[in-house]
Amino acid sequence: MPMGISPAPEIFQRKLTQALEDLPGLYIIGDDVLITGQGETQEAAERDHDEKLRQFLSRCRQKNIKLNAEKLKLRQKEAAYIGHRLTVDGLKIDPEKVHAIKQLPEPTDVKAVQRLLGMVNYLAKFFPHLSDQCQVLRQLTHKDFEWNWTAQHEEVFLKLKETIANAPVLKYYNPEEELTVQCDSSDTGLCAALMQSGKPVVFASRALTQTERGYAQIEKEFLAMVFSMEKFHQYTYGRKVTIQSDHKQLETIVRKPLLSAPKRLQRMMLRIQMYDLDVVYVPGKDMLLADTLSRAYLPECSSYGSVEAEIETVNMVQHLPISADRLHAIRSATNEDETLQTLIKTMRQGWPNDKTKTPSEIRPYFSFQEELSYQDGIVFRDNGKAESAVKTAKRLMLKAKAAGLDPYLDHRNTPSQGLDTSPAQRLFSHRTRTLLPTNVSLLQPKVEQAQQELENNQQRQCAYYNRSARDLDTLK
Repeated sequence: MPMGISPAPEIFQRKLTQALEDLPGLYIIGDDVLITGQGETQEAAERDHDEKLRQFLSRCRQKNIKLNAEKLKLRQKEAAYIGHRLTVDGLKIDPEKVHAIKQLPEPTDVKAVQRLLGMVNYLAKFFPHLSDQCQVLRQLTHKDFEWNWTAQHEEVFLKLKETIANAPVLKYYNPEEELTVQCDSSDTGLCAALMQSGKPVVFASRALTQTERGYAQIEKEFLAMVFSMEKFHQYTYGRKVTIQSDHKQLETIVRKPLLSAPKRLQRMMLRIQMYDLDVVYVPGKDMLLADTLSRAYLPECSSYGSVEAEIETVNMVQHLPISADRLHAIRSATNEDETLQTLIKTMRQGWPNDKTKTPSEIRPYFSFQEELSYQDGIVFRDNGKAESAVKTAKRLMLKAKAAGLDPYLDHRNTPSQGLDTSPAQRLFSHRTRTLLPTNVSLLQPKVEQAQQELENNQQRQCAYYNRSARDLDTLK
């Protein structure tokens, strides 16, 4: 493989992973291989490590993998790996990263503050709390905030360095031990702490959006539970999890039928259906960790997870192939149109069964009411022609696959609906050759008048319609 090509690292790691697959205790990142040893005592861990090392060296000889002796570090009590420090006691922050943050000069512009906050967020899982001090720094990154580094920012900056320098040690995740998640919410933030044997494995927190701050407290508490399960999905999915919350009503709500809950809680309940959890009430005085963290959340607000987005709705507005200015113009025109406002009101309240009971200005919409929908200030109607085209394309692909044929060639040789010519004839002025026997004369070039054919079809349809149409009486 040539050196320097962009996919080289990914290809190299895939090949190395394939060559060393099935070897226990090996972790591969790029061209680095970490070999671990486990045991109840130091001697047992070393024996386990040495056995895994022998298996690794044997596989390297078998696969002709060359190793760099200068990079070898044997029986290390600590190891720096992918930005963290692996130790006997647990997971720590890499001292080099701590040193880099401690040596950072004062930010002089918005970009420097963004780099600082980015590094802090990367290390966030080590902190049981990051105080509201981060919010003060983040305000400097807002577009409508004038840059002004003050003594308050300097104090927060120094305090942040001190906090990072005293980061706790996280327990290694053990798939054999039970999982406990502490979650809590405050007026402005959410928190979560994943724990095993009473020791923290990872922390998480975030701010509430402006909309979420208006939720009822029970909804905020439920949202904190949803946030914790989704944030720790790689740990909690497929495992029995005990949720500890200081809101006693959660114990009752999660056991109720889905349809008996309010709509907002229903959406949240749908998001946790995939998890096996048991909600347990714990008084707030016994949940100091989560309670503190919810009041010292990370300042950024994460968006909805992909699971909820799939369950709740398909955002049609987000995928419209038109500009933001055009969307704004459509919304404004919709808001100013009295007929459309009446239509929207009827769609929300429900259509009457009898057309005569429908407001006169929206009766033309009665016959296709099921095709109408309303979202984000815009009224949409289903595109039946597009759906029909998609069905045709799917049917064509399936039949071509079953017959072992080229679907594109078959489509280009098939006459279009309403026309006597195929796409190939209209584009190339001749048919393309296929395995079907075709007269030589039909393969001769011929310019097709598709536009004239379409106009003739329209005139024919107009004539058929006019046979039964009549002029309206003159208005008096």
